[in-house]
Amino acid sequence: TTISDAGRKHLTALPDLRVLLLYRTKVTDECVDQLKKLSKLKTVELKRTEVTEAGAKELQEALPKCKVII
Repeated sequence: TTISDAGRKHLTALPDLRVLLLYRTKVTDECVDQLKKLSKLKTVELKRTEVTEAGAKELQEALPKCKVII
């Protein structure tokens, strides 16, 4: 899809977001800081993105109740 890091700033407009599926998008580790602000996230799927294992680990540590799928 066309979702990329450029659209990450729009995520903060969705503070009650619980599930975010970014499968096969162009997001990278640069979006992790924005995702960490979504404290109500329960699941985020990052399969087949440019997010590294280190980025996923950082997100998991910031949101321990969220299931981060990479």
